[in-house]
Amino acid sequence: MLEFYEAYADYRDLMDLTEDMLRRLTIETLGTTTVSYQGETYDFGKPFARMTVKESIPALQPSLDPAALDDPRWRAPWPRASTSRSRIAGARQGADRAVREDRRRAAE
Repeated sequence: MLEFYEAYADYRDLMDLTEDMLRRLTIETLGTTTVSYQGETYDFGKPFARMTVKESIPALQPSLDPAALDDPRWRAPWPRASTSRSRIAGARQGADRAVREDRRRAAE
């Protein structure tokens, strides 16, 4: 896994950068953009498919019913089963309060 950030870039810029990096990596290491792996062939010379997570599920798992993705249980909040989730939720609420307070002050 690779996680990185770039100032003033949005997710599309980072997708472009990642696609270019992988394309150049295959060319520099293998001399081609085509890679065979576990019986599948991948061509890094072609533009990558860009889709939302919701679009990717039926595309990659055609046996799943796309209507099932609209089930409200998928959007239900996580149970507070672990301390780390509670801390994350608390931090998010604190950040939300700070942003609201900053906006309120700016509006005055």
